[in-house]
Amino acid sequence: MAHQVETMAYTGQKPWHGLGYEIKGKPTPDELLVKAGLDWTVSKQPVFFNHSGQKQIVKDSYVLVRDTDGQVLSRHVTDHYKPVQNSEALEFFSDFVKHGKLTMETAGSLSNGQFVFALASLNKGFTVSVRGKKDEVEGYLLFSNPHKAGNSVQLMFTPIRVVCNNTLTLALNQGSSAGHFVMPHSRKWDPEIAKNVLGLVEDRLDDFEMHARMLAKTKCTDEQALAYFQQVWPKRASAAANDNDEASRTVKMAQELLHAQPGANLFPGTMWNTFNTVTYMLDHVTGRSQESRVVTSLFGYNAEIKRRALNLAVDAARAA
Repeated sequence: MAHQVETMAYTGQKPWHGLGYEIKGKPTPDELLVKAGLDWTVSKQPVFFNHSGQKQIVKDSYVLVRDTDGQVLSRHVTDHYKPVQNSEALEFFSDFVKHGKLTMETAGSLSNGQFVFALASLNKGFTVSVRGKKDEVEGYLLFSNPHKAGNSVQLMFTPIRVVCNNTLTLALNQGSSAGHFVMPHSRKWDPEIAKNVLGLVEDRLDDFEMHARMLAKTKCTDEQALAYFQQVWPKRASAAANDNDEASRTVKMAQELLHAQPGANLFPGTMWNTFNTVTYMLDHVTGRSQESRVVTSLFGYNAEIKRRALNLAVDAARAA
């Protein structure tokens, strides 16, 4: 695989990105850690420079290094940076897996080890049903453990639409900093703090179900869909001409996929179908490769676009 997806493993159905290799059965977090090639540690190494033939330590300056191969993961971290080991991240899931509340499904290392993640099923979801048409959505919990300065450990609610494997990463309690679990690396990792916010996961699933049902019942003409896509990918007055051309091409692509994407026949002419055009495009169509789409959909710009697209769709439905 290319460097953007370094190692990855999954169990059960092939994940939305179609990457990684399959492992049988239901692995424990510790087993998935090994199978996904994440059984390595990181450490802070001091920065030196040579002065008059002698090595001098740069005060309060370190590089974050993978211990197994010396791969530099972050070129500058301070004394306050506290790395979270992959084993600690996966251990977070153990009690929940043991009691059947979560099922481990995917884990991997992205961008040469800078981003490690694990995805676990909540073992529940919901079905959007209108006039005999049914659309299934399953709930997942995403744990991201970045080994890169400026990025925090996060827990995110991740609904996945089954018919097309579209993903969306959402804060556990949208609009509330208390509900969005983010732990900066300046704090020592405490799994109990993370576990305390898991009660918000089911609430977040209920919220998204309510929004999905509302979007599925909200009419959206092709003209309204065009206006919506132009809000999702707006032209910038200050941007160069080629940037605006790119925005126009993206909007045109969305228009073409509106009636052609997987699941478009379930709720045609609705805001739900229009919103899912955005998530399908970003997960499966745009970008250089599927590997680049995995990185940007989980941790990058595409994840932000999809969240903005949901907010715009909900606002449009409420105004209708």
